[in-house]
Amino acid sequence: MNNDIEISYLDLSSIYAAEAVTLHEQVFRDEFIARLGVRFLHRYYRAFAESPYAVALIAVSPSGALAGALLGTLDPGNHYQWLIRKHGLGLAAAVLEQSLRHPSVARMLIRTRLKRYVSGVMRQFIKRSGVATANPDSGYSVRATQTIGHVSAKAPKVGDITHLFVNPGLRSKGVGASLVRAYEHLATRFGIRRIDLVTLPPTEGGAGPFYEKLGWTFAQTRVSRSGETFHLYQKCIEPSLGNIAQHRNKIAYNPGRETRDMALIRQK
Repeated sequence: MNNDIEISYLDLSSIYAAEAVTLHEQVFRDEFIARLGVRFLHRYYRAFAESPYAVALIAVSPSGALAGALLGTLDPGNHYQWLIRKHGLGLAAAVLEQSLRHPSVARMLIRTRLKRYVSGVMRQFIKRSGVATANPDSGYSVRATQTIGHVSAKAPKVGDITHLFVNPGLRSKGVGASLVRAYEHLATRFGIRRIDLVTLPPTEGGAGPFYEKLGWTFAQTRVSRSGETFHLYQKCIEPSLGNIAQHRNKIAYNPGRETRDMALIRQK
């Protein structure tokens, strides 16, 4: 375990924003989102960094190199609704550009996701037009409380880790574990009771064994619309809202005694 890895919020004005996108492309080169291109990824990371319902965390080595990154939600339903409202047009333009350049991406999009994406956009349009619709995320328990830095005061019961990667040159140094624990720390402060994530099966290079070492439990196997098999992992945590207001600008983080105390600082 590297005691000098620093975990912080992704500052979109820093060099790490572009580096995170570049590393994401390298690590997840066969992933659907990565195939949508650099422009899409930049907008995607920006959405997580700006969203009141999500976080974008980075790990930086003592030498200043980007060691890894994590994207996660603290209220999945509201995050993706916010993402469509604030970044939907930009993301759609990036997808269109990539589809025109790479017909295979267009075919994959039409075959596996277009109908679902259009339905999501239409739901947002109907809501903004004042027409009542069923809330697909009504299973979340949302209550107004306080704030954590840039995170909204609404506290759902379930969060999820959407992406986690480590710089190939800095693996086996505890970077991934530090990022996961930092997210878990934020989730507890946000009142979340369970965290979900999906990864490929171990036989296909998935990270299941890594998460199991961190206390996660395999829940079920899922098959995507494109026919890919994924393993769902979950971890139950105890929410600890406490006096969140005092942590608005700085949240101390100490994962057990495995690393030194670190600070999660929202860059202004």
